[in-house]
Amino acid sequence: MDKKTEALVEQYAMSLLEVALEHEQLATVKADVEAIIAVYEENNLESVLSDFAISKEDKASIIKLLQESSTTYVSNFLDVIIQNEREGLLYSICQTF
Repeated sequence: MDKKTEALVEQYAMSLLEVALEHEQLATVKADVEAIIAVYEENNLESVLSDFAISKEDKASIIKLLQESSTTYVSNFLDVIIQNEREGLLYSICQTF
């Protein structure tokens, strides 16, 4: 990962952390992020979501499945990930969080 991408990952992780702290939901958001990491690892999603051969719509559909079991703050965060087409960075963002 290059420095620009690392900075981007850190920025997204910090933004999610700030929202969690601001709303006193750190434990809840942390649990959601840990659940997302577990799903990634069980299903090899990192390679799927970073694959250029998979359409943007398919990637968004996968992220939307993660939203179904997430709290409002994590769900909103995942919306931002989809809107900014950062699906390929989600696993790194969650790990950095």
